[in-house]
Amino acid sequence: MVMTMIGSSALSLAEAETDLTFADTQSGNAAGSPADTAEPEEYYEPIFERLLRGKGLDVSDSGLVALMSHEDMIVRENAAIVIGQRRFEDGKSALREALEDSSLSVRVEAARALGKMGEKSGVDTVKKAMAAEGWFELPLIAAGVLAELEDVSGYPVLVQALKDKRKHFRFRAVVELPKFDAFTGQKVEGLRIDPKERILNQLSEDPDEFIRVNSAYALGRFLEPEDTPDLDAKKEGASPKVREAIDLAKEMIRLRAAGEKRISPQEAKEG
Repeated sequence: MVMTMIGSSALSLAEAETDLTFADTQSGNAAGSPADTAEPEEYYEPIFERLLRGKGLDVSDSGLVALMSHEDMIVRENAAIVIGQRRFEDGKSALREALEDSSLSVRVEAARALGKMGEKSGVDTVKKAMAAEGWFELPLIAAGVLAELEDVSGYPVLVQALKDKRKHFRFRAVVELPKFDAFTGQKVEGLRIDPKERILNQLSEDPDEFIRVNSAYALGRFLEPEDTPDLDAKKEGASPKVREAIDLAKEMIRLRAAGEKRISPQEAKEG
């Protein structure tokens, strides 16, 4: 989702994720769940549904289908996300129609939702979004959605974004790259897919502590216990906040290995 409403303020997804999930390195406070901002799924469901309820809208299955025709594109985006989370069959036709929505971001969320329901008819739509200009992080979000749809063509876009001067672009790239873990070793446009190495490098080399902290959290979402020495190696010379983030990432890994499906940094901190 590109735009959402928190309270009375419109926030980009990156800003919302930072506020809701990732550590606020400016204040030193860790935000709570939802977790795993790479995709709005179990942890995001109460938020998007609550946003719709807060507007007095019907969030029953049939109500969500009707909301896909709402005049407010944010409502349409939220409805598409919740349909994709619930995965009810009657929502598919509305999502297919939304692939032609006037809002490019609604089209991307419709394609993502269809993908969660086993349909990849939105791949071409998402590829067009990845090539769009003037949509802030939407091309990077689209690259991640393509990975969810088992299309790796967005990987080079995210690798390039890791070098962007804009912090929120680098943040978005770090958030989306874990989705490519299943494709590690494949090549696209001459690049070997290796999100682990890309994010580990960002963890130690990014000039902004905020990105380094969130790089640790991103790694915590998909690395395995045998990878923890690679995280420990990044502690040398790191700031206290980054070292703490690495420890939380290791705890995220441990909890996932113990059978927890989705673990946020805050949950790892609470043990």
